[in-house]
Amino acid sequence: MPLSFLLIGIAWEELATVFGPEKAPEMEKMVRGAIAKDGKRFEDLGYKYEFMTYGTDEEMGRLEEKLKEGKYDGVCIGFGIRGTKDFTPLFERLVNTIHTASPSSKLLFNTAPDGTLDAARRQFPAIGEAAA
Repeated sequence: MPLSFLLIGIAWEELATVFGPEKAPEMEKMVRGAIAKDGKRFEDLGYKYEFMTYGTDEEMGRLEEKLKEGKYDGVCIGFGIRGTKDFTPLFERLVNTIHTASPSSKLLFNTAPDGTLDAARRQFPAIGEAAA
């Protein structure tokens, strides 16, 4: 069975908190493109890759259900959540939910929207190189 990965990013409507309302649409377009590129890299290597967003006021039920639906070898919490002070309570809830609902999943932390494969390689060194 191929390795399976889940990336969790900040809800699109909350990007203005990170980048400001003027820049949020441009950043959303860039982030969506980077995530799609990263997903293709995973798929090209034969791995499962899923992406979901999470809002700061959202309960953890949707994530709990997602983690019950399938086994994820790695779950990545995106830098947009981790690197924004206002999102720290969300980050803590996500970490604790993943730890409780899927204790065998490795926690991954990317440094850019298209950096999840790099994060996966740090925890799963056997992952090969994808075509650029």
